[in-house]
Amino acid sequence: MIHTFEQLQDCVIEAQDGSIGQVTDLLFDDKSWVVRYLVVETGTWLQSRKVLISPISVIACHWNAASIEVALTRQQVQDSPDIDVHQSVSRQQELSYLSHFGYPMYWGGEGIWGAGIYPGGLMAGFDLVPEISNPAAINKVAAQVEHLHEEDDPHLRSVHSVVGYQIKAKDGDIGHVAGMLFDDKQWTIRYLALDTSNWWVGHALLIPPQWAIDIDWASAKVTVPLMRQTIQDAPHYNADLQVNRELEHDIYRHYGQPAYWSGPASSRPASNRPN
Repeated sequence: MIHTFEQLQDCVIEAQDGSIGQVTDLLFDDKSWVVRYLVVETGTWLQSRKVLISPISVIACHWNAASIEVALTRQQVQDSPDIDVHQSVSRQQELSYLSHFGYPMYWGGEGIWGAGIYPGGLMAGFDLVPEISNPAAINKVAAQVEHLHEEDDPHLRSVHSVVGYQIKAKDGDIGHVAGMLFDDKQWTIRYLALDTSNWWVGHALLIPPQWAIDIDWASAKVTVPLMRQTIQDAPHYNADLQVNRELEHDIYRHYGQPAYWSGPASSRPASNRPN
């Protein structure tokens, strides 16, 4: 099911022995547009420390109760590597994190989560990251991984940091990123929510981020290969309503693109973009 980041924000993360804290942000891979970590504010029990929670640990999302159940204990979270979420997360830090929780590496496979499309699938049939107990071992394993996957360096971005980016069409600016929508099964960002009120009043719409032909992180701008009129004629998006398959069909039909849920393309980032 498709959900907005606003629906996820402030959801309580429930461990097996109590609450961990509330979701404040997401870190996503800007190559595959997959959510890799939930940023969680722990509150007073852990001195307001912010921790990372991987979708690999998610058991269920209880949207009506604004909570997410995870297969973790509070002690595991308390003992997890202290990662500064305001800085770029390195591969070494990810290896340390995955090792602590006994998770496999999500990168290097053919799918968006290892060889598959669901984060939970990583726990079956994949070699776990070996237990690493000291920084020297972490650096050694990280160097081996980087040598094998030199193009796989993490490209993690914060959802908060991307909201507000300007959107540029073929024939001019059209608005800015107002939010992101993701599915809670694959944890893939399916749509950028565009606010075009500076161009024409009262029009919000959705565009798959994989269609972007250029994202200038330095100047905070996303370029899409579409004309403004094409975008103006696209199905309207009402943020107060749940995104359903009918609306999604209408969006892909309008742009003449194959839907992400039809065929093999659903298991990997879209490679075909509108002309």
